[in-house]
Amino acid sequence: MTDFAFDIDYYQVCKNGKHVCGDSFMTSRSADGRIIAVLSDGLGSGVKANILSTMTAKMALKFVDANWDVKKYCEVISSVLPICKERGLNYSTFTILDLSPDGQVQIFEQGNPSFLFVRGGRIIEPEARKSVEEYHGLSITTTSLSLLREDRIVFFSDGISQAGTGTPDYPNGWGREGAAALALKVINRNPQVSSLKICETIIREARIKDGPINPKDDITCAAVYLRTPRRVMIFSGPPFNKSLDGKYAKQLAAFEGQKVICGGTTAKIVARELGLEVRPDLNSSSRFGPPTSLLDGIDLVTEGVLTLSQTLAALQNHKAPQSESGAYKLYYTLLENDYIDIVAGTRINDAYQDPDFPNQFVLRRSVLEGIARALREKYFKDVRVKLV
Repeated sequence: MTDFAFDIDYYQVCKNGKHVCGDSFMTSRSADGRIIAVLSDGLGSGVKANILSTMTAKMALKFVDANWDVKKYCEVISSVLPICKERGLNYSTFTILDLSPDGQVQIFEQGNPSFLFVRGGRIIEPEARKSVEEYHGLSITTTSLSLLREDRIVFFSDGISQAGTGTPDYPNGWGREGAAALALKVINRNPQVSSLKICETIIREARIKDGPINPKDDITCAAVYLRTPRRVMIFSGPPFNKSLDGKYAKQLAAFEGQKVICGGTTAKIVARELGLEVRPDLNSSSRFGPPTSLLDGIDLVTEGVLTLSQTLAALQNHKAPQSESGAYKLYYTLLENDYIDIVAGTRINDAYQDPDFPNQFVLRRSVLEGIARALREKYFKDVRVKLV
């Protein structure tokens, strides 16, 4: 376990009336442990823009992973992108972050609004470490930074900076400055706010700036947060051997980090072994999923496989479940932590003996393993699964 972790996330909405986003955000982890993130904005909107941005992002990931010289991959990107017949242009803007495990980062920008670098509650403009060069007709800005804990990088497509363009209050758009001011307000109000929450807040405000018919363009906001690692333990399913109930209940109670129970039977076991009582959460009713419960010392208690399945789908699609559901709470709990311990009981629950019970609900173990895989591959979380 390192003394810091990267919290990397994004939020995105399509232009009003479009079903495909013209922006793309992609990430990957290289063999040497670097994390590469690309935000690309295709020319125009809809399917054409999506093709442009997707091709750009995928190529950038591969070229940066292979340590190609920036000049080389800019030449390739500019030469292979399809040409937009309407405007006679064939480019897609991009912001590329190449993050090393030691906190060193290189940022390459072409056409997107300049990134925001937040340190100590202020926006820092690292001009001394910037260089601008022309590569095959593209003007590329390169910035090198050494990140410290609590540093943040926020970057976005021009759907943010141009939000509100033409309105009385923002005739020239909200601007990078408007987004910067809001980012600082959010961070200073809650210094530990996650990258996802920052992105959601900035995009929500951009949509308000655009007026009633919003958004007027594709909007994507992404963020990186170098933070002290956060830990959570998920306990779901009774241990195979009943004699181990007390051991794992006490292990959960002693865990240093957030504690989550998924499953009514599991919650009853923990309550029994710790001399506590499971209580209904009267504020958790939701038509989108089973309600949550309350148990002293436990941060979240949800229903079992249905909630886990909804959470898995949300993680795979990077789309939060319906608000106030147990899956919604679990989704954000997972994304706001960095080291995730999953303790999966293997005892067959009596409730699953009904032959009419859908097969998907019997596969708690598979769902938990799917959640672990999504967290590792899509969100770069450190996840350990223990079957008991």
